[in-house]
This record gives sequence, C-alpha cells and structure tokens, in this order.
Amino acid sequence: DCFQNYSPSEVFVQSLARQTDEGDVETILCHQRDLLSRYEKTNEMLVNSTTVSAMRSQNAAVDFKRHVTVLREMKKDLDYVFRKVRVLKSRIKDRNPEAFAVAERSVNSGRLRSDSSTVDEADEGKLLCDKLDKICPESGPHKHYVGFRYTPPLTEHALDAMIADGIEHAVAFSQYPQYSCATSGSSFNAIYNYMKNKTDGKMKWSLIDRWGTNRFLAKTFATLIRGELEKCDEVTRKNIVLLFTAHSLPMKAVERGDPYPAEVGATVQLVMEELKFAYPYRLVWQSKVGPLPWLSPATDAAIE
Repeated sequence: DCFQNYSPSEVFVQSLARQTDEGDVETILCHQRDLLSRYEKTNEMLVNSTTVSAMRSQNAAVDFKRHVTVLREMKKDLDYVFRKVRVLKSRIKDRNPEAFAVAERSVNSGRLRSDSSTVDEADEGKLLCDKLDKICPESGPHKHYVGFRYTPPLTEHALDAMIADGIEHAVAFSQYPQYSCATSGSSFNAIYNYMKNKTDGKMKWSLIDRWGTNRFLAKTFATLIRGELEKCDEVTRKNIVLLFTAHSLPMKAVERGDPYPAEVGATVQLVMEELKFAYPYRLVWQSKVGPLPWLSPATDAAIE
C-alpha cells in the first residue's frame, strides 16, 4: 500500500533512497565536477597547443589520457548503479505487483501528475480542445495527447493511445516556440519513424513546428517583464538592462543553417516592441555543454 500513490519513477527513487548512502552520491557528483573542470582546462591547452611550449603540450596530453582513464572508471561505476536500479525494480515489482502495475498503466496512459499550482501540459491541452470545439465544431470533438521524448508520458505511449482511439487526423503541436533541428526537428522525426509502419498512412498529420513570432507569446513575455519592473523603484528602473537568456546551441549546428538563433532573436524583437524599447537589452545564451564552440555571449559571462 505504501507505493500505490507513486509513479514507477517515484517508487524506484523511494526504494533507492532507503538503500543508498548519500555520501556515495555526493562523492560521485564532486568527482564529476572536478573531472569536468580539469577536462575543460586540458582541452583548452590542447586547442591552443600552437601557442604553448612543447613541454606544456606534452603535459596536457598526459593529463588528457589520465582523464580518459578516469572517465572509463566512472562508466564502470555508472554501469553498477544502473544494474542496481534494475535489481531494485525487479524486487519492488515482486514485492507489490498490483501497485506497480497500476503505476505503470498510469504512466503509459499519458497521465501527468502536477504538484504545482501552474497550468501543466494536460490543462493546456484541455483548454485548447475546449476552444477548438467552440470555434471549429466541424472538426470536433477534439482530444489532446501529451508526449515527451525522454520522460513519461513518452511520445510512443501517446501515439499508441492515438492509434487505439482510431484518430484519423492529428496535429503535432511542438511546445518549442522556436524551431531547431535538435529539438522540434528531432521530435517530429521521432513521430515519423515510429508511425511510418504503424497505420498504413491512415492517420493524416499536420504540424505546428514554430510559433516564436506569435503576438500573444510576445505580449505574455512583456506582461511578465513589466510585472517584475514594477517591483523596482524608479531610480533602479532607469539603470536596468534586460537580459533575454535562451538555451544555447553548438556553432556547428548554426553553421549548418539551423534557424534557432534567428527565431529566438525575432521573439526578442517582438517583446521589445511591446515594451516600446524602453530599456537596453541583450540576447545571451545558457547551458553550454562540452568543449566545442557554442552560441555567445554566455549568460554567466554577460552577468559578470
């Protein structure tokens, strides 16, 4: 009974927490942070090897090989963790099969659990369908399905539910306002690859692949910004610079023609139009991963 109100992921976490030493987890995290820091420094030395002495380059190469060895050891540790999780899953399922089955069905059916007071994707879908039923009754009744790439409810589960419901016309509505090959494009490809042999082309598809220049989106951002500005006194407001921070993208993707940076810039332009360009502003980029060049300026560098 103690698991009946938990999702499968929560069941795993709760059980794992009872059997895992927090010190072990913190040690792994600290080791990862230290490794990434040393890797970045080593990579910088290798990239700029033409400007450093032969001895420094040789030392950097030795450090790099040592870091690769550490990475391999970390992989062994992670493999052990994943094996332990699989064992825990089996034990939990054997201990309480009925509750586990209920939890799995709830995830596979696309149920979203929300512990916040904000509108989640399920609420958004219902509101959207209610609106469509009113303004486009000829294509109704409308029904929404929620699918994520890497967390439940998964896209595959949503697609299976659509097939089971006999859906004839589907609209894939990306929740990324700006299009990128790595986000929206990847998601649409996943839908295509999953569906191409499933329905013999009986389900017709339409796409909403981007909406970064939607005026209502710009108005919403502007309203939120005004609300924060009103919390500042007049003197402070005169010295404010607005930073629009978006998830970054590797430059190799940009150089291939990915439209994401331009579309983010278009959104920023519309928001500033709503704000009458009353403040200086910058577009900056966050969440860079790895040593390769990404979009700049970085958010942390801009703040500094």
